[in-house]
Amino acid sequence: MATSRIRNLRCMAAARAGLFMFLLFCFGLISACKTSKDAVATASQMSTTSRDLASYYSALSQVIDNTSKLEQLQSSLLGTPFEPQDIAQLQDTQQEVQKRANLAKTLQSLSSDFSKLTGSTDSSDVSASANMLGAELVSIKALPTGPPIPDAIGKAGKIIVLLIQEHDERKMAVHLDNTVSAVSKLFTAEKPVYESLYTTYFVLAGSLAQESIKRNWVDESVLLTPALQPFGLSPTAVSPKQNYSTVLNGYALQQIATRTVSQTAAQQKASEGMGQALQEMSKRMHKLATDKAMPLRGDPVTLPDVETWLSQF
Repeated sequence: MATSRIRNLRCMAAARAGLFMFLLFCFGLISACKTSKDAVATASQMSTTSRDLASYYSALSQVIDNTSKLEQLQSSLLGTPFEPQDIAQLQDTQQEVQKRANLAKTLQSLSSDFSKLTGSTDSSDVSASANMLGAELVSIKALPTGPPIPDAIGKAGKIIVLLIQEHDERKMAVHLDNTVSAVSKLFTAEKPVYESLYTTYFVLAGSLAQESIKRNWVDESVLLTPALQPFGLSPTAVSPKQNYSTVLNGYALQQIATRTVSQTAAQQKASEGMGQALQEMSKRMHKLATDKAMPLRGDPVTLPDVETWLSQF
């Protein structure tokens, strides 16, 4: 009797232990599934954000190039000095901005491949991107008129290459967490410089456009388009004595002023939106790295402001 009872207790204990191990195994599967979904979602969101960041920097590089051309034009028209040191400063600024564009493109590539590392024994898919990103982070220098580079950038450059040695999403996320945070800090620190570069470009362009209007070098007949186009009509050719500028100068000058205000405001909104998107992705990556809940699956809500401004380039 006693022996039978002991045997039953042992069987019950074994059953409970087996049930516990089964539940633990199931929990592990659920947790792993959750982790993979979080990693895929975060990687996708980071890829989109990095893509827009690269486009933002490429647009800014184009703005700097146009500013250099405007400076040369102003020097020819008005005799305003455009010294070699001014040319060199714009060139250095453009080169550094292009470095940031390249960094963002590499971060986009690495983000796209992030989830591929999980459970893989071959990290070659992302090793090149990780090594390249590390080199780019270390090579970035301060903008000629900008603040010092945040220390986090250099530190992230040294540890990002460790990513290729990991095959666990949480450990990989820790390395990416440091990198995304560093890029976000860099953008926030330099954002006033980005806005200043664009404002300088538009003010200079506006000044030269005004000068062109005063010299009657502008075909202002295009201002009649909203009235004539619906009816399939076009402005007639006029003689110099009947130039449109006699009546449309004021309207043209007002359009320059209005466009300057609206475009600089749009760029500032895009800069703010880009900064907020990077901060949001930094928070999401940190949650993934620390095993926190990931309730958000969509791209950062401020990216449309960035894309609206980028659409003109």
